[in-house]
Amino acid sequence: NVLEDIKRETETKIRIEQEFAELVDQYNELLKEKRFAEAELVAKKAKDLNPGSAEAEIMVQKAKMSRQIYFNQDVRDRKADSFTRQL
Repeated sequence: NVLEDIKRETETKIRIEQEFAELVDQYNELLKEKRFAEAELVAKKAKDLNPGSAEAEIMVQKAKMSRQIYFNQDVRDRKADSFTRQL
């Protein structure tokens, strides 16, 4: 029974690590595509899958920060375009 429990726990950990790795790959691809809101959702899934993971927390924070940076840059660009049109 003990060996079966250990085997089951090991298989569960391996499955979680594989799913986490897949989510990290998906997250990285979404960031490359500048799909920040979706990347944040994937990061939250990774955090739910592995709650104690520092990597998952960093992923969530990075997605939020990247989304805000992209939004700020977009506002600056639109503001500059508007100013140029007004001139």
